[in-house]
This record gives sequence, C-alpha cells and structure tokens, in this order.
Amino acid sequence: MIWYNTTYIFLFYSEFKIVVYTFKEWILTIIDMKDKKYLGDVLDDLPQNCNFNKACCGAGGTDLALTNNNNYVVIVPTIDLVQNKTSQKDRYSKVLGVYGDVSLDVIKNYLANGGNKILSTYHSLPKVIKGLGDRIKSFQLLVDES
Repeated sequence: MIWYNTTYIFLFYSEFKIVVYTFKEWILTIIDMKDKKYLGDVLDDLPQNCNFNKACCGAGGTDLALTNNNNYVVIVPTIDLVQNKTSQKDRYSKVLGVYGDVSLDVIKNYLANGGNKILSTYHSLPKVIKGLGDRIKSFQLLVDES
C-alpha cells in the first residue's frame, strides 16, 4: 500500500453530527458538518481519486453522485439496488439503470440524448464502458458497496 499517493477518507457519525477525517500526505482534516444530515448538504461532489470509507449507510454519498451536475457511473452489487434507485422517479428520473438485458443501444441512445448518470450492477460495467466509448474520460466512477 502506498500511503503518500493515496487519499483515505473516513466518515463517522457522532451523535447527530457527521465528521469527515481526510488523510492526505499525513495531514488530517476534520470537517464537522454541524447540524447537516447528508454529504450533499456540505459537498458539491464526492472526493476524487480516493478510498472513501463512510463506515455507515445513509450518509447520502450515492444520492450526491446521482443528483449533482457531474457525469457519473455508479456501480452496485445487486439488481435490487439499481431498481430501488431508478424506481424513485421524483428524485432519480434522469438516471439510467443498467443490468441484465439492457442493451448497448439503450446506453448509447441515453448518452446521445444528454444523459450523464448511469447506475449499473458490477456485472454490467463492461457493457457500460463499451457504451461510453470515447466519453469514458468525462465520467467518474463510484463503486458503491452497499
């Protein structure tokens, strides 16, 4: 493990507060979110190029990736998780769910029409990558383990 080139971010709930500890080049930064409930309340985007250990579910990391202005591919372990998010049309109406038989043409058409949020199972990631083609460098990848 190379500590000096990697950022490790740990998120902990402390009563009604969320404290983010960031370790970068041996520097500790603490962001106390005070009375905020979700990451999206204080961040415009998730930290980049890092291992982000929230240590808890429900902090809003996936929501932040799926609702901000940046291009994201979010991958999750199960079809149920994809279906759960994409069924919430009031919140995630612009998110394309990719799993199973979703075709490459569906992905390409979605992207051609300005889509920029893809929620996929781990197993469908190769299909998503193929569908992104040259656009891949403009997308961020969030590997969600919940």
